[in-house]
Amino acid sequence: MKDRYLRIMFWLGQRWQRHSDSRLFFLVIAILIGFVSGLAAILLHKLVDFLGHVSQWSCDRLGDIAGNFAWFAFPFAGIAISFLIQKKLGGPRYAKSLAPLILALRKKQSRIPAIETFNHILSSAFSVGLGGSAGLEAPSVLTGAAIGSNIARFFRVNRRRSLLIGCGAAAGISAIFNSPIGGVLFVVEVLLPEFSVSALVPILLSSAVASVTSRIVIGNHQFFSNLSTHWLPQEIPSIVLCAIVCALVGVFVIKSTYAIDYQLDSRFPKPVHRLFVGGSILCILLALFPALRGSGYKVIELLIADDAQGLLKANSRWAWLPLGALLPMAIAAISIFTKSFASTLTIESGGDGGMFAPSMFIGACTGYAFANAANMTGLVQLPIANLVIIGMCGVFTAVMRAPLTGVILIAEVTGGYVILVPLMIVSTIAWSCANFLEPYSIYTKALAEHQNLADDNVRIQ
Repeated sequence: MKDRYLRIMFWLGQRWQRHSDSRLFFLVIAILIGFVSGLAAILLHKLVDFLGHVSQWSCDRLGDIAGNFAWFAFPFAGIAISFLIQKKLGGPRYAKSLAPLILALRKKQSRIPAIETFNHILSSAFSVGLGGSAGLEAPSVLTGAAIGSNIARFFRVNRRRSLLIGCGAAAGISAIFNSPIGGVLFVVEVLLPEFSVSALVPILLSSAVASVTSRIVIGNHQFFSNLSTHWLPQEIPSIVLCAIVCALVGVFVIKSTYAIDYQLDSRFPKPVHRLFVGGSILCILLALFPALRGSGYKVIELLIADDAQGLLKANSRWAWLPLGALLPMAIAAISIFTKSFASTLTIESGGDGGMFAPSMFIGACTGYAFANAANMTGLVQLPIANLVIIGMCGVFTAVMRAPLTGVILIAEVTGGYVILVPLMIVSTIAWSCANFLEPYSIYTKALAEHQNLADDNVRIQ
């Protein structure tokens, strides 16, 4: 009986090995990766919402004085808990950036520890859910990549395993943003630029499955309200100028991120010291500018809707300034710089998160401030919603150096397909100008500055 069982298992093993590299089997695995990665991204989204509601409920129940103190301290508590999770579940090589993943894929290293399938979810949920100023996209991408790697290893898929990592990464973006094409393009432009067009089929399938999963669980909704209007040819010169401004802002984001990182690392080499110093500065900054808390998507909605009163309410501490109609524009302009600082402090002090959402937030503020300033001259009348969306695309492209992703992702999340041509123009110009001023993206700059980066410094093995 035992011999018969062993023969059956041996026969099944042979059949499995024979089909594990077939195209059909590969697509089935891609579907599974898309489904699981989509569920992971949804779980992360739900955890952040839950922790946000818990923190708000706690502040309301504690009363004025204690509630205000709790509201002030929650971001610090979030990055402290995130720091402990990283220490316990990630160790000293815990990767919060996509740079180690990019390096590993370039070196054909496709094995990611199984613990990475959930430690980023826990870490970033506390960091962002309790008020930290960062996005959820990088943790979602890293989680999806780990899911792709471990599912491939479980099913003994040895060939083109890095492609299945790309499937998980695309699914993570697709589920978060409900942007299946944007997720695919990001993987192609940033993570796996060397793959052929035919290799996109599994990634497309995973991304689509993740989007469907997200719509089933969360519902069919537009990520941002679609308030864009048709563009006019006479607006093109202003759009070109806005693209140049976006490139400058994007380069500022990259350089300021690395400058703050360098200052924290050099002045406070011990992680615990960085946590207390950076976390304390972050809490003060978020107390002065409450709109910087979290991912900032609600503020982007206000900017697209040109809701000046809502913007002032979100930044009520500055409503006393006697600037009149200039105050919303001034707040948006200041937020360009403060958001960059807050996001970097959140991540580098010990929290977890990404620069996707901050880049979009900063781009929205750039477009809003630019449109209002241009309209005040009386020379042009630019639609605010269009310029906010265009600014999001321009700064995102300048920071990530992914022009196709910038166009399609922003069009998908805002429904701004009517301004697709202006998005193409601003993406191209922002990408070109940013490359001239800073040759590396926010991810590849770290790799360029550490060309001798040892393999043991990379979390992926």
